[in-house]
Amino acid sequence: MNNTTNNQERLKYNRLITEKENTLDDLNRDKRKIEECISELKENLHRGFQELNMLNKENIRHGGNENRFMQRHNEEQEHFFQKQFRDAEHQIIDNYNAESKSIKDETEVLYKKRSEVPWD
Repeated sequence: MNNTTNNQERLKYNRLITEKENTLDDLNRDKRKIEECISELKENLHRGFQELNMLNKENIRHGGNENRFMQRHNEEQEHFFQKQFRDAEHQIIDNYNAESKSIKDETEVLYKKRSEVPWD
């Protein structure tokens, strides 16, 4: 009867370990999705600001001094958004690393507890 209890306990730890590993896989998948979305947003933003820049240059050639101000303003906004994206990327990486470490630590504890269950 003790052997059955030990087997059940090992099975319980196996299930918990698998859950933690699946959680880590999900976390990795979510991180990649978020990184792809941010990358796509950055590209779209850059493309949009390039189009604005081209329009402003065309308007400046036709004598619009206020367009120089708009161009500088747009460049400042682009730099601001680029900084926001960099900050967001760093925050995502930091949060991912902390959560990943926590899950790995929890998994390690489960492995240790499982190894302490006797086989007899």
